[in-house]
Amino acid sequence: MTISWKTTPAVIIALITMANPEFTVAGEDAVCLPSDFLIENARIYTADDQQWTADALAVRGDRIVFVGSANEATQWRCGADQLFDLAGATVFPGFTDSHQHLEGVGRRTRTLSLFGIATLAGTVSAIEQWSEQVAVGDWVLGRGWIEREWTDEQRFLTRHDVDDFTADKPLYLPRADGVSALVNSKAMALAGITNDTPDPVGGQFHRD
Repeated sequence: MTISWKTTPAVIIALITMANPEFTVAGEDAVCLPSDFLIENARIYTADDQQWTADALAVRGDRIVFVGSANEATQWRCGADQLFDLAGATVFPGFTDSHQHLEGVGRRTRTLSLFGIATLAGTVSAIEQWSEQVAVGDWVLGRGWIEREWTDEQRFLTRHDVDDFTADKPLYLPRADGVSALVNSKAMALAGITNDTPDPVGGQFHRD
């Protein structure tokens, strides 16, 4: 790189800093600290009671190396490979780590939980025991069965597994993921579902 005599001192400093992120300008307090990228002009929620929000965040490698105010970010700005100005947008940590279906968590304490039962036979037995305390005409409700974790049979539950002991009680039991559900013959009769009922848009009735 060639720097002509017409180049201003500020530009020279910027060029040197790009080549060496840890470069310190003599006589100045600022030190350029290296990072892969700096997020700034943001409202960052840290989940840290000592510093609940911040303006900027720097990352180097697989670690967050700085979280702080806009003023504190100055030394990271000059050493960052990339800068991201979020224009006041909000940053939350950890949303990709886990989640809960809050309604389901609440219902789990009031209905039948089938989570963690290791066999199909054990699942059917738990449904039968629970249904015994349900009044005639009331719904047998719960959630949590998942056939792929059973050690005896790995198949979907059907109405034939539960009709014998729920003939007078409609039953609705979603799978653990909530995208499939077991219903009994009583529930299908109430809903008007027969063998001739077409599959719903985006869904499927598993038929005999």
